[in-house]
Amino acid sequence: MSTVLDADLHLHSRHAIGVSRYMDIPTLAHHAAEKGLTLMGTGDAQHPGWIAHLREHLIEEEDGLYRAANGTLFVAQTELEDKDMVHHLVILPSLDAAEDLGERIAATGANVTSNARPHLRMDGAGIAEIVRDVGGIIGPAHAFTPHRSLLREGAFTSVEACYRDRVADVRFLELGLSADTDMADTISSLHQLTFLSCSDAHGPQPHRIGREFVRLRMDELSFPALRHAIERSDVELNVGLDPRLGKYHLSSCNSCDRLFAPSAIPDDRRCSCGGAVRFGVSERVARLADLPEGRHPTGRPPYLRIMPLAELIAFSLGVKGVTSKRVVRVWRQLVAAGESEIAVLVDLSVEDIARVAGEKVALWVLAFRKGALTVLPGGGGRYGTFELG
Repeated sequence: MSTVLDADLHLHSRHAIGVSRYMDIPTLAHHAAEKGLTLMGTGDAQHPGWIAHLREHLIEEEDGLYRAANGTLFVAQTELEDKDMVHHLVILPSLDAAEDLGERIAATGANVTSNARPHLRMDGAGIAEIVRDVGGIIGPAHAFTPHRSLLREGAFTSVEACYRDRVADVRFLELGLSADTDMADTISSLHQLTFLSCSDAHGPQPHRIGREFVRLRMDELSFPALRHAIERSDVELNVGLDPRLGKYHLSSCNSCDRLFAPSAIPDDRRCSCGGAVRFGVSERVARLADLPEGRHPTGRPPYLRIMPLAELIAFSLGVKGVTSKRVVRVWRQLVAAGESEIAVLVDLSVEDIARVAGEKVALWVLAFRKGALTVLPGGGGRYGTFELG
């Protein structure tokens, strides 16, 4: 009997540069349950210190999934950077395989202890071969972002060009926060890949983990079933931000951070301040596209646009910061009423939201569900925002 679950398959640990020190398994498991996620990536699974933490706090289930004390499931996962500064999302069959991966990449000269997102002196094909040898699966991470992605300007124009003779091992692509399936499917060469929506979270808060996730249909709770679901594209739903909210959606000046809509990019790629304009995801995808938007391969699931509930509450109450006491209090009340953040965003009645959190919050949630919020796009490293009306 198959099961449907929500999974966030790309996170990081406290051992990675720029990541919260609170990224540990008990904290992640707690917030995953509040969010409504069943399965999480461990992040940085090849790092020796993190492997020790994972073995201490996770109980191995059958066939490669691990369970935290509160029941949240985890799968061994990491992100690796190749010699071309392309990032690869790797999902592994066990912690033993993750340890094996760490030893193999350390043998190539990579430092696997100083940064849990290590830089390797090999190309995408070489990394894919090692991942295959340890039984894992691999695909490009945040595939379109202007920093350290496979399809960024100046890197590659196709998945085949990066992975070369190992491209057959690549069965998925991570969309990243600034793209969705409508955008990515304008590139016909990507139609054979499963699209994954993942948070790439650097902090454990519910407005970070699960801000993007996939709803998967799996034959059973195991790594082989997860692998099978990804490889045969048993994704029922991609769920994530409106891509305009991503912090690399619009092009931007690399000197003054001015944002440029696609139609406003100067022909010479020079800002009025003299700085160079770096393509954002929207422009990069447009330049790689060979199909009109709206054409999808058979079986491509819908993309549901959501945003973190805490941000909706903060906007509706006119409060700056999602960690303010007032926002946290209302968030906890709503999650208790809906049993998870995802349920509040998608399923809880507007009447119940109004009863628990007040008319203002209910109005914003209703406007969000109807697509009636005005988006102020992000870019240049700054997230986009919403306005009501």
